[in-house]
Amino acid sequence: MKIIKIFLFLGLSVLSVSNASGRNEISVDPASIDAILLSKKSVSRTIAITNRGDEPVYIELIVKNLAQNLNGEFIFLDVPLLRSAREMIQLEQNSFQLQPGEERRVNFEISIPQKNLDGGAYAAIVARSTPVQGSSQPVEVGTPVLVTLPGKQIIKGVISGISIVQQEKGKPIEITMTFKNSGNTHFDARGEIHIKDSSNREITTLPLEMVSVLPGCSGQLKTILKPEILPPGTYTAEGILMAGSRPETSRKSFQIVRPLEMAILKAEISNLNIPSSEQYKPLGFQFLVVNTGNVDLSGGKGELTITDQRGNVVSHTSFKGSFIQPGGSKKYAGSFPKGLPPGDYTITTRLEYGGNVPAISQSRFKVFSFAPVIKGEIASFFVGTGIDQEFVPFFEGRVSFRNSGNIPVALEGTIELKDSTGGIADRKELPGTVVEPGKLETLISKWECNLPRGIYEAILKLNFENKTLSATTRVSVNP
Repeated sequence: MKIIKIFLFLGLSVLSVSNASGRNEISVDPASIDAILLSKKSVSRTIAITNRGDEPVYIELIVKNLAQNLNGEFIFLDVPLLRSAREMIQLEQNSFQLQPGEERRVNFEISIPQKNLDGGAYAAIVARSTPVQGSSQPVEVGTPVLVTLPGKQIIKGVISGISIVQQEKGKPIEITMTFKNSGNTHFDARGEIHIKDSSNREITTLPLEMVSVLPGCSGQLKTILKPEILPPGTYTAEGILMAGSRPETSRKSFQIVRPLEMAILKAEISNLNIPSSEQYKPLGFQFLVVNTGNVDLSGGKGELTITDQRGNVVSHTSFKGSFIQPGGSKKYAGSFPKGLPPGDYTITTRLEYGGNVPAISQSRFKVFSFAPVIKGEIASFFVGTGIDQEFVPFFEGRVSFRNSGNIPVALEGTIELKDSTGGIADRKELPGTVVEPGKLETLISKWECNLPRGIYEAILKLNFENKTLSATTRVSVNP
């Protein structure tokens, strides 16, 4: 079995891949390179590549473009980017071999580009290591190169949103401010969050963790708020981004509904279903919007979009959100009356309700050139017990399903075990499978038995397309 490890420490980048034939591990030093060309046409730099594995490797040096994700991690790309330093970097050499423990220092030059570009430019020197012999996979380790060019340096950031999340009552409240570097050079973004009550009185100020962001990329500044300092009430989190000479600000309100408990506005979409259909016949759909937060849902804007295999939108409709109490749900149903030509499609439901993230659900379906017959039955259902080689008791569930329709169906199901009081004592998801027309398929699932002695009722539910089948049986534990 292969083991892949990635390490970043003390300015050194290390990547290791291990298997039975040897360890392919290299390091590149330094972990990043800054080059300032404000008064120079070029600068020289050096990187060191070390073979830290136990076999000879072939090293290839490649210059790639550089970007960042929201977590601040660098991404090495081959696609063209506007502020690329790729053509500015000239390596002294780009291929060589290294013996175990051997280090090679490679010089390279960074020159001002011919094209008119100011601010910053970015790239990465990537070392790709391939074993000379053996079967270890190639590995790549990159060193980001951050170039500051002559001309005007524009340091500017725009706040795109503030998210305030508490996972559960009593837990810290996580505040995240997302922003985009809208300037032309990288900079270290700093910020703070001011918590104010409904009278605009400041309760506390929270510093945000510093993060460095490339131009055109977005980053996140994060902090933690302790809920015990806030009695129930309505509050405002005012975010301030220090970027350039003019700070950016943004606000977001939140509530503490009970001591140590923040108001959680959250919705989910479940049971999205659109059954397979005949070409150009109406397509019926249905789904549930569930309030999984602790405050009322009210209103919101929703949409349903159908896309084909290429991602093209082929149909679209909208709906309005409704009032839903915590723990409650509302069923939505409708149709696309014109239908679609034969093919494979994806329906996506999205509801914007005012929470930190929208509620989204997707489901795939088929449209046939003929009228599909969706039909099936449970041929048998059994749940038994046994003891494995390590004397651990287990349940074994066996379900046989016959597809008596004329199209393949995707089968999913669950087995619930209820005790003598009717309470659910155990629950097991069955492995999903696709059953072809006319075929009999048996689903087998084993799981550990942790229930006390007794007789339990096993309840099976099988779902396919928009249909649900059920069956029951009894199982004895430690008879």
